[in-house]
Amino acid sequence: MNINKTIQRLILDPTHRPFDLYAEYGCFREEIEDFLLGQRNFEDRQQKAIEIIEGILTYHGKEDLLKNLTELARIEHVIIELEARFRDHVVHALNSFILGIYINESWMAQKANCFQWKLAGLLHDVAYPAEISYSILGSLPGTLNRKAEELGFPLHRISYAARLDGLEQLLNGVNALDLIQKRVYEWGLQIKVHDEYFQMVRRGIPCHGMYTGLCVLWVLDMMYEKNNPGRRHEDVRAVMPYLSWNQEYFERDIVSACAAIFIHNLPSHCFRSAKINRERSPLAFLLRLSDELQDWERPSRQNPNGESANNFDIENEQGILTLRAIISEEKKCRMREKIFSTLDAPDIRIL
Repeated sequence: MNINKTIQRLILDPTHRPFDLYAEYGCFREEIEDFLLGQRNFEDRQQKAIEIIEGILTYHGKEDLLKNLTELARIEHVIIELEARFRDHVVHALNSFILGIYINESWMAQKANCFQWKLAGLLHDVAYPAEISYSILGSLPGTLNRKAEELGFPLHRISYAARLDGLEQLLNGVNALDLIQKRVYEWGLQIKVHDEYFQMVRRGIPCHGMYTGLCVLWVLDMMYEKNNPGRRHEDVRAVMPYLSWNQEYFERDIVSACAAIFIHNLPSHCFRSAKINRERSPLAFLLRLSDELQDWERPSRQNPNGESANNFDIENEQGILTLRAIISEEKKCRMREKIFSTLDAPDIRIL
């Protein structure tokens, strides 16, 4: 029982596909095998994850986005020492990406687009420092306000809000929330994107999913504007001759990836009217599922090594995607609740 070995076997299975399965996803079989099965400490593993992600993104000319992930790794090294409840999101990003490939290829009848999955799977947590900053600094006003009450000045209060202003405004007067809302409706979901976003802003309690979706869209919008200022719906080559900046790719692939990221961490109440359906929105389905299932090798100060991959396994059992996990029943219940309250997924089991 070892989920990394299970995923690795799919890579080597020559009967699954007549060519290297991972080539479509912009990475090499050998480096993925080494990442999954190689023995190294967590810091080295995190650096290895960054190198692999860099190679995948650079191939598609999106290397500027790597800076977000690299900075996230640096921040998390410090944060984990300060707050035991915070877990890694860099190794998690690559593990989620690889797990998503396994699910996409072995279980999904309607597969998610490979390029869209690269962006969504690898970058879905890059704005997590916004949540971290609030969790740490947001405790300070409460302490100060209690002191004010103790000293007899209950109305002498302060507050703290973590927010990123201006992310919804793209170039040429385009509103990012409008783009995401249109895609979300196309997926058959009833989420009110503007309402959810501005409620978050008013509360001052950041949601890393919403912020990440907008951050990635904001950066890529500038990259497309720089390389295709006329936003032409035709093959436009810039610095790298093998890379096209056709506006069609932005409207189809970039917006889809960012919309999937935007909704991947929304609370369950956003999906009461309509859950994510894998046929209508395979990318959003795959991201939410992979993100929730990927719970091994995520260290914190309380558990420096994270849960062992030996405690997890996954299999497509006659159309039923089954995750076996030697973890507490409480953790399993939380995992089931997050999955079944948001995904239309009667054929998933967590044992």
